[in-house]
Amino acid sequence: MIADWRSLFGQGDFPFYLVSLPAFTKRSPVPVDGDDWTETRESQAITAATVPNTCLAVTIDTGTLTTSTPKISNRSAIASPSAR
Repeated sequence: MIADWRSLFGQGDFPFYLVSLPAFTKRSPVPVDGDDWTETRESQAITAATVPNTCLAVTIDTGTLTTSTPKISNRSAIASPSAR
């Protein structure tokens, strides 16, 4: 997807920023097979580590057990690492 967008916009290897999924489920002390939320976060981290000129803003500490969307007052917790 990133390569397609870069090609489509014709701007070269422009920076691409990913914002990781926040914590949304109860923490498990052992790995859990089939946890799509965690697997997606891992895919985001691998993408940021392997695709040139990309970075990942980690937001695992911004979610709650009842919603994946941070409260309005906590949205700066996502904006701050994204801007760095």
